[in-house]
Amino acid sequence: MKPFFVLMSVLVVCYSCSSPGNSDNGLEVLSINVSTSIDSVDITSAFDSVRYIALETSDSCLLKTVKKMVITDQNVYILDDQVYVFDLHGNFSHLIGKKGKGPGELASAMDFIVDATSGNVEINDFMRRQLCIYSRDGTYQGSQEFPFGSVDRFEKSDKGDYIFRHVLSNIAKDGTNFLGYKIYVGNFKDDFVSYRPCYEYDGNMHFEQTFSKNGNKYYFCEILNDTIFEIDSKNNFYAKYYIDFGKNKLPPSIMSIPLEDRVYKLSDKYELATAIDHFYVCPDFVYFTFLHNKEMHNAFVFGDSTLIGTGLAPY
Repeated sequence: MKPFFVLMSVLVVCYSCSSPGNSDNGLEVLSINVSTSIDSVDITSAFDSVRYIALETSDSCLLKTVKKMVITDQNVYILDDQVYVFDLHGNFSHLIGKKGKGPGELASAMDFIVDATSGNVEINDFMRRQLCIYSRDGTYQGSQEFPFGSVDRFEKSDKGDYIFRHVLSNIAKDGTNFLGYKIYVGNFKDDFVSYRPCYEYDGNMHFEQTFSKNGNKYYFCEILNDTIFEIDSKNNFYAKYYIDFGKNKLPPSIMSIPLEDRVYKLSDKYELATAIDHFYVCPDFVYFTFLHNKEMHNAFVFGDSTLIGTGLAPY
């Protein structure tokens, strides 16, 4: 099992018990009993090892916000307005990218990945609609323009294909803004395959994380949905994990209506479990957060057991 990392400045949290299973069509059912959620769970009982990394806080590496974090065998990469690189002891190493509008500079760094083969750092510049590529040491290598316009989130598989979430437009309804998106998968040398549009409520409920990658597979989830979808190594799209919250799940009467209408229907139904987010899929476990009774809960699902809770210990 992979070790679990905790950075001293990143809040981590936890969970309780029930069992996943498989339906006849291969869809994996992850059963979550929210009534078993507790205040704090000892994560050392669930992982082989837990490592804490206290990041250096000198003037050269003070973070305003953590948009995304990637940990490799050698470094910790954190995206703010640019990418901050630390070693695994928390010592600051260097910056990648610089805010600006010139070659190799970033107007608005929105997301990034570390290429599994080359080690290059690829940063999505949202305003300039391009992917900026840097070597490990931060040397600018060039850029690729997105053929379909603005992208806010992306991932890259081990074989070199990308998955992008393309921003379509603002959709207004009764004074509330909804953002339209479309998923594209492929690479710049060949072509991109587009998948169905999806929508996200632009307000108090929004995604912090859109994609999770496991080797050559991608996973993504839509806001106010109870299913995590997979795009496999052959770019086939299908539902992979159904999150069954039992008596707290979204009823069919809610799931059958358009997403923008679900927002209004769910505005005061705090007893229902909604807003699956921060999800991570790997061979050993599935992790995600969800909202219930105005609190964020965290869930780890290991083969035959589940941990659910609002706090993580030790921290």
